[in-house]
Formats: sequence, C-alpha cells, structure tokens
Amino acid sequence: MTEEELGQLSDEELITLGKKMKSASIIYALGIGFLFGIILFSVINKSITVFTLIPIYFIYKATKDSKQNKLLKTELKKRNIEV
Repeated sequence: MTEEELGQLSDEELITLGKKMKSASIIYALGIGFLFGIILFSVINKSITVFTLIPIYFIYKATKDSKQNKLLKTELKKRNIEV
C-alpha cells in the first residue's frame, strides 16, 4: 500500500492492519531465523550450493516487506493510534 492509500483508510481499518502487522512480524522473525540457521549449517559443513543462496533470497524478500510496515507505523503514529 502507498502512503496515500493508508491515509484514506479509517481508524478501525488501520487498527486491523496494525494487528496483522504485529503477528506477521513475529512469523517473519521466526522464518528469518530458520533460514539463517540453514545458511549457518551449510557454511559449517562447507557445502555452499544453490540451496544456500535460496534462503538468502527469501531473507531479502522478507526484509523488503518491512518497508510497507514502516509506512503503516508512521500513519498510526500520525493519527495517535496505538495497537
């Protein structure tokens, strides 16, 4: 979502999105930790292959989604809404 789309949402919709963001953040953190564990295991066993690069790509995609969460957080802060 863009900043303009977030500005057009009601307070209730922003609260709902904020709650989803919190639960998604926990899932992303667990997923990133698991993928980092796969990379670490691969490096320790000295078997750096394509299967090492795949988790790196997914970690990149997960952190890219956090930019949208920052927009939502700024909109919630602007409206003085706590989730």
